Amino acid sequence: MQIVGILFAVLFTIVGTGALYLHNAQQQNANNLDVDGMEVMGIITDKNVKTRYNSKRRKTENFGYEVSFSFIPHEQKERQGKEDVSFETFKTIKPGQKVPVHYWPEDPDIATIFNESYSDGAAFLKWMSWGMFSTSGFIAFLLFLGRLRVFG
Repeated sequence: MQIVGILFAVLFTIVGTGALYLHNAQQQNANNLDVDGMEVMGIITDKNVKTRYNSKRRKTENFGYEVSFSFIPHEQKERQGKEDVSFETFKTIKPGQKVPVHYWPEDPDIATIFNESYSDGAAFLKWMSWGMFSTSGFIAFLLFLGRLRVFG
C-alpha cells in the first residue's frame, strides 16, 4: 500500500512542478507586456463558440468562447492571435470591430486584446501548483505516520 502512496506523491509533485513552470512562463509574459508592451489597433476577425460532444447526453455542449484577431506590429508583418473570453465579452464583440492590441515588441506573438489574459492564466497555474505540492506533502506525511504506526 505504501508504494501506491509514494507513486501518488511523486505524480502530484511532477504535476505541481509542471504547473509551476507554466506559471512562471505565463507570469513572465504578463510582466513583459506590463513593462515593455506596446499598443496598436487591431481588428476582430472571427469569434467562435468552443463545443464538445457529451456522449452521456448525446449532444454537444458549449465550454468556452474564443475571439480571433489580427494586428500589425510597428514596422512588421500582420500577426494573428486568439484569446478566450467570457460570454459577456463574446456577446459584445463583432467581427470587423477595431480593438486595441497589447503586444510585446521582442515577440509579437505574445499579444492580448484584454490585458488580464496572461495574468489570469498565471494565477490559475500558481494555485494549481501549490495545490499539487500540498497534496504531495500530505500524502508523504500520511506515509510517514504509517511508518510510525500511528494508525495502528
